[in-house]
Amino acid sequence: MNNHQKRKTIDFIFSILILGLMVLIPISVQSNPIYYGMLGRGDTSHVGKAEPDNFYHDGILSIPGIVTFDHNVLYHNIRLHYDPAIDAYKLMGVDAVPLNEDIVEQVDLVVTGEQPIQVFLKLSGYFNYSCGNVLIVNQGHTKYMDKPQYRLRFEVTVAFYNRFSGTDTEAPCTTDDKLYTLVLPLQVYGQSAGTYEYTVNGKHTGTFELKSENVIK
Repeated sequence: MNNHQKRKTIDFIFSILILGLMVLIPISVQSNPIYYGMLGRGDTSHVGKAEPDNFYHDGILSIPGIVTFDHNVLYHNIRLHYDPAIDAYKLMGVDAVPLNEDIVEQVDLVVTGEQPIQVFLKLSGYFNYSCGNVLIVNQGHTKYMDKPQYRLRFEVTVAFYNRFSGTDTEAPCTTDDKLYTLVLPLQVYGQSAGTYEYTVNGKHTGTFELKSENVIK
């Protein structure tokens, strides 16, 4: 099997998994979140960013994460193993992280003035530990029929976990609160003129306006 065929196989399996989740649990899901984290044990000032993709190796399919918006849970580190005896994948393991709406305490809107317009949400809050913290951020948009005044609603969900919590790994972390700030760009390029709404964890909401189609002219 060449790389292109493997890629198609992974995408197909992943689509089946998502479909299965939506059939078994009729909820809104979004895949492949972006991970932002203070990953180092010593240097907690550096915030790394990772955009992991679905990965297949030696019969094991790894899926970074799936967010269930309605149930407010992030499932990440999903691992499936192919069993040729039954010609199907078996779930090896998965980690669940509840979405805590209080992880984001403040949201500030930043809109640039030059075309194409860029829109950012400046998120800030506190971690419970001084190191090993990871924010998991998802962004999607939805059109609500009961809100015709808005072209779209950008929905951002933010979850959090600590890499060292609940493990035997020794890390120089204290339980002192750690302030974080994350500037998140909204996917507004190519959007039409109009008013848009945004929400973060269903708690922080606001609006902004695009005066014209947001493209390079």
